Amino acid sequence: MHIAIISDRKESSQNNGIIAVNGRLWKLGERLRSARLRVTHLVVHSTNPKNQTNHEYSNVKYLLKEDFSKQFNSMGVDAVIVRSIHLIELVPKKSIPVIIDLSAEIMNIAHIHSDLSSQIRIISELRKGDFFICSSEQEKWFFMSWLQQTGFRLSADLIHVISDFALCGRDVLQKQKKLTFAAYKSVGKTDDVYGLAAFIDALHGVDAQLHFIQDCTDKTNGISKASVGVVLSETTIESQMAIPLEAVSFLCAGLPVICSKGTACGRFVEKYNAGWTVDVNVANDIAQLLKKLEDSPQIIETARKNACKVARERYKDTNGFDALISFCRKPVKYTDKRDGLLSNLIDYSEKALNLNNPLLNDLYIEEIIVFHSSSWEHLDKCLEAIDILFPMSNVTVLCPINTLVEEPLIAPHCTLIIYEGDIFEPQMVVDALAESSDTRYDLGIALFNNRFGEGYEPVKKSLLASGAKYKVGFSIDEKFIMLEDSIEKAISDIFDNVAEIQGFNNSL
Repeated sequence: MHIAIISDRKESSQNNGIIAVNGRLWKLGERLRSARLRVTHLVVHSTNPKNQTNHEYSNVKYLLKEDFSKQFNSMGVDAVIVRSIHLIELVPKKSIPVIIDLSAEIMNIAHIHSDLSSQIRIISELRKGDFFICSSEQEKWFFMSWLQQTGFRLSADLIHVISDFALCGRDVLQKQKKLTFAAYKSVGKTDDVYGLAAFIDALHGVDAQLHFIQDCTDKTNGISKASVGVVLSETTIESQMAIPLEAVSFLCAGLPVICSKGTACGRFVEKYNAGWTVDVNVANDIAQLLKKLEDSPQIIETARKNACKVARERYKDTNGFDALISFCRKPVKYTDKRDGLLSNLIDYSEKALNLNNPLLNDLYIEEIIVFHSSSWEHLDKCLEAIDILFPMSNVTVLCPINTLVEEPLIAPHCTLIIYEGDIFEPQMVVDALAESSDTRYDLGIALFNNRFGEGYEPVKKSLLASGAKYKVGFSIDEKFIMLEDSIEKAISDIFDNVAEIQGFNNSL
């Protein structure tokens, strides 16, 4: 199986000539490759990635955003892993299973509770996921509530925890006689990290130095020179829920860690006595700790042994990674979804469409195809109804060339397919859809100029030929019309008081 791990410039190192991939994503790729899976890192740039196309890593590709779809389609990818949900929209084939690493989304989601439009946007992106991973149990339960709103069926196996300890492995280095500190340049509050260097310089008589690790290729060299790792950060929701990968890499190498009080990392090192915590807002805390470590080397040695011990114990927990490997070997789309957030919109849909839909929450409608055979005003009304009932769905509009206007106004989430014929015919519709996409549609809608759809047999048969799971008409008076008797009872209950079409044969 071929797995593509997608990141963008914001998640990539800014230095030229190095692996421009987020550290956690790179580690995931290494472990997947060790399981004999083919892995390619795709780094997306909005401008030409100068000086980053010539590198020694054949499994890293730098792609311009506008070229992504074409190059992606030629790669034969079986599944993708993304760490930022906004990157999912780049995947041109909706049939490809998507694995989302949620560990990067804490900050994006934690601050939008009062913003309904942002909630719908986040939920819309989460719905596109088929397998989820995160880095801690705290993150897991935080995201479980969001996925429930998204429409996923809750279970303990919905999200799998892949600890950064399991990713980093154990790489215990020789202890250093000289008190030397290592810090990643991009971690936490930059001013605090650089401020630590200033304190070290100011402490006369303290034989210590700080080495900044520039990127992942400098990691081994930087850690090998150090006796203590430094990971300072603000007390945010993100830092409270998960230990930074940088801190994990230090602990796995046998380095005790200096970190911020009140964070997940701080609680962790205090619990296992594998480091020390400081208040980043109290400058003297750092100075006093540095002096203490210089005067008492045995304190560092004790913390170092504890760091080695806890890394060894945590490294054994590979259950989440085993689940990820199993999924990557047989990737499938997640089908057991509902329109979770739509239960909040039922009152609006009743008012707008006169529908009684108590079971709307149990419908999973992601892909909709609309057969446009009427006026554009009629189409606008239909799209408005779709936005109310299924606001997170993707819509494809099939438009005959003879009804096309010069500049049709189609919403951003809608795709317009020009149908070459003047009249819808089943086989021509099948051919047109096959040329444009391999999408399978959950709901098909035909527009009718009258109340019951009389005289629209070719459109009805073409709709049935589209393969949509549910098939309805949308009449000129803005009512939905059931088109087949075999549809399951649930949807019949949702579209209450709809008109029957007498004498219509559902078979082609």
